[in-house]
Amino acid sequence: MDQSNSVFRIYNQTISVLFPNGGENWKAGSSQTISWIGPNVPNVKLEYSIDNGTNWIQIAASVPTNISGSPNYYSWTVPNVNSTQALVRISDTSDNTLADQSNAVFTTYIPTLGLTSPNGGEEWKVGTNRNITWTS
Repeated sequence: MDQSNSVFRIYNQTISVLFPNGGENWKAGSSQTISWIGPNVPNVKLEYSIDNGTNWIQIAASVPTNISGSPNYYSWTVPNVNSTQALVRISDTSDNTLADQSNAVFTTYIPTLGLTSPNGGEEWKVGTNRNITWTS
């Protein structure tokens, strides 16, 4: 019977998206935290989709990962787009088949502000108090 000449290591590589994982509502332009675990995966690529995974847009080409299995964090500025079909995908930079994405879609939205009064046609006399109203 023969054996190895030295000690070797067997390990598992996985990536798991922790956040966003579905149902979130993120305002465009806000800073949000993407988090994941990636034991034994030294660098990952971050991407997002606004069409339920049909197309992907790169967030970062290579982000160093805590290979011990502790959570990783990346601060992302949400793009200026309305979507109810957003996802985040994280993949190993050296093996794109090793990947995970949000379990379900989340929403990104552009806040809107609508002036309701005055909205045209009013005649306001100088020196009178009037309410300016809006919706958001």
